[in-house]
Amino acid sequence: MMQFCMNCLKKNGSIVNMGLKNPDGSACYIIGVLKSIRAALNKHDGDTIHVIITERES
Repeated sequence: MMQFCMNCLKKNGSIVNMGLKNPDGSACYIIGVLKSIRAALNKHDGDTIHVIITERES
């Protein structure tokens, strides 16, 4: 599990590899953003969210 700071809204979650590849062949990872988080940030599909990822403390 990781801790995410999305536009300074702290949440816990996971980074997932959905089997997608970047054009250079490297793995593409996905962070799911819940509808409730998008609403709290006033963000919509296609908007940019700045994310800081840190390892979650046990």
